[in-house]
Amino acid sequence: MLMFGGFGDQGRTNELWEYANNNWSAIHSEGKIPEERAEHRSVFIPGQGLFVFGGVIGPDPNTRNRAMIPGFITAPGGLKLN
Repeated sequence: MLMFGGFGDQGRTNELWEYANNNWSAIHSEGKIPEERAEHRSVFIPGQGLFVFGGVIGPDPNTRNRAMIPGFITAPGGLKLN
């Protein structure tokens, strides 16, 4: 299972995490990462990456700016789940 964004200690985040074998692991991507967001949707494309779209963007949890630009997260050799 992959989890992108949401809320952290400092507000919205753009971190990418994988949950496998009862363990959370941070995934480090290459290239540009979509900006911080919550309330978004995403689709995992095997061997390529994670397509992220919609949601509320920016690190400040007190703003309600809507994301209109989708993002794509890749990793060396494509994102691969454990």
